[in-house]
Amino acid sequence: MVNTDHIAFITNSVEITVSHKLTGYTDHDALYKSFLIEGEMDIEGSVDITLDGGGAMHIGEVLNNAAFTITVNLGGAGCPKLTLPNCEWKSSSVDQNIGGEAIMSSVPFTCKPSACSNIVSTT
Repeated sequence: MVNTDHIAFITNSVEITVSHKLTGYTDHDALYKSFLIEGEMDIEGSVDITLDGGGAMHIGEVLNNAAFTITVNLGGAGCPKLTLPNCEWKSSSVDQNIGGEAIMSSVPFTCKPSACSNIVSTT
């Protein structure tokens, strides 16, 4: 995950669901759908992240509905990156960490990209 400050990093998994809300239309003399019109794209999912600073900044983002960007590297050099702008956390909770290990949380999010061309890049 990338923001102006790196407050969390995906460490285990990411799950992303994209809904294009396609509407099918038929020609006046056709029995089958002739073409599809793409509606507003909905993206949602969840990420397993480690939380810096005990999770306080992350919980602040959840409570304030602060927008952020998730970037998923799909491999090494030359492989595409999936960038999801305008994301917001749906909900979250942070367990008390008394063991000293990194705090991890599986957190659901939604995303409203302004354009499809902003989502995948090859840099």
